[in-house]
Amino acid sequence: MKPLDLSLKFFPYFIVLVVFNLQFIQAQQSDINHKGKYIEQNIKYDPEIAEDFSIMPSATGWGYSFDSLLNDIQLWKLNTKIVIDTIGYSVQNRPLYELVITNKTSGPKTCRIAIHARTHPIEVQSTYVTKEMIKYLISGNIKANELLDKYIFSIVPLYNPDGVELGYSNHNANNIDIEGGWDLTEPEPEVKALRKLYKSYMDSPLPIRAALNMHSSVACERYFVYHHSNGTSLKYSELEKQFIAGVQEFFPGGFQNWDYYVSWTTGTPTVYPESWFWFNYNDSVIALTYEDMNCTSAGKYDSTAIALLGGIKDYLDANQTSIRYYQNNNSNNDQSFDIFPNPVRSSSLMNIKIKNPPIRIDHIELFNLSGLKILTLNYQSKANLIQIALPKLNPGVYYLTLMGSGYSRHEKFIVE
Repeated sequence: MKPLDLSLKFFPYFIVLVVFNLQFIQAQQSDINHKGKYIEQNIKYDPEIAEDFSIMPSATGWGYSFDSLLNDIQLWKLNTKIVIDTIGYSVQNRPLYELVITNKTSGPKTCRIAIHARTHPIEVQSTYVTKEMIKYLISGNIKANELLDKYIFSIVPLYNPDGVELGYSNHNANNIDIEGGWDLTEPEPEVKALRKLYKSYMDSPLPIRAALNMHSSVACERYFVYHHSNGTSLKYSELEKQFIAGVQEFFPGGFQNWDYYVSWTTGTPTVYPESWFWFNYNDSVIALTYEDMNCTSAGKYDSTAIALLGGIKDYLDANQTSIRYYQNNNSNNDQSFDIFPNPVRSSSLMNIKIKNPPIRIDHIELFNLSGLKILTLNYQSKANLIQIALPKLNPGVYYLTLMGSGYSRHEKFIVE
C-alpha cells in the first residue's frame, strides 16, 4: 500500500511538470518561428514551485493575470496623470485597456510614445517592465515630469488577456499568435483594435514617434530586435543603433549591443507591428521589439524601465528636427483648410473652408494642446465649406483634424 500511496501522491505533480515543460517547448518554437533563429532554452523547472499547483505560472496568468491588471487599474485611476480607456475587446470579450499618461496642465506636447506588452502570455516579464515604466512616469521624479511635459504615453499593459487567462504560452483564444496579422484586412480582434488605435494617433496632430513592442526571451538576455537596412533603409538602421546605444547609457552592461539579434536581413516581412509602421511611416517612427530576460535570472525591471524611458527621451530630443519636418510635410497646402473666425468663441459656430476638397470627409476630431481628444464628429460630406457647433471649451489653443479617404489634415485654432 505504501508504494501505491506515493505514486498517487506525486502523480498530479508529474502531470503539472509535463504540462509546464510542454508550454515552454511551445514558447521556444514560437521564438524560432517569429525571429527566424534558434535561441537556446535557458529556463529551468523549479520543483519547489511544482509542490503547489495553485501557484503554477500557467494557472495564475504566468504570474500576472487579468485580475492583477484590474486591481492595478483601480489604483491607476486615482492618479490625475493617467486616463484609462478601452480600445477594443478580445476574442472572449475582455476589454483591452489603454493608459494615456501625460502632464495635462503643462505646455504643448511634441508627440506620442506607444508601448504594448504581453502579446505572448508566457512572457510576463514584459508586463513587469511595463509596470515599472508606469510607476516611474507617475512618480513625480523630475526626469519623469520632463517626459510627461513633452510627450503623451499610450500604454497597453496586457494585449492578450484571453491567452493569459487560458494559460496559453503565445496564442490568443483563437489559437493565433497575435504578434502577426498586421497586414490582414480582417485580423484578430486584438490586432484590429491596436492597429486602429495607432492609425488614429498617426492621423492626429501629435503622432507616434517611438513604439516599443515588449517581449521577453528564453535567451536570458536583454536586447532589441534590430532591423537590417535590407529590410528598412540605411538611415533607419543608423537611427536604431542610436536609439539602442542611448538606452544602454542608462543601464551600463544591462543590454546587449545592437548586433546581438539582427532581423530582416533578406527583406521586410509584412506581418508585424514594426512592419506596419515601416510600410506606412518609414523612418518617422522608431518601432522596435524589446526582449527582456525570461529565465530565473530575470529582474532589475526598474532599472530596465528607467533606461528605456531615458533612451526614448534622448532619441526624440536629438531627432526633433526630422520629426517636425515630417509633420510639416504631412500637410499638403493644396488640400489644407482655413478656420474662421479664428480666434473663435466657445460654444459658437466655426467655419472650415477646404481649399481643394478630397473625395469625402468622413469625420472631424478636436484635440486640446496636450493631444487629448475632446470631440469626434462623424461627418460625411464633399462640400468645401463645413460649419460645426463647438462645445463649451476653456480658452486656449486647440487642433482640428479632418479625415477622409486618403486625406488627413490638421490646423490650429484659438478659443477666446
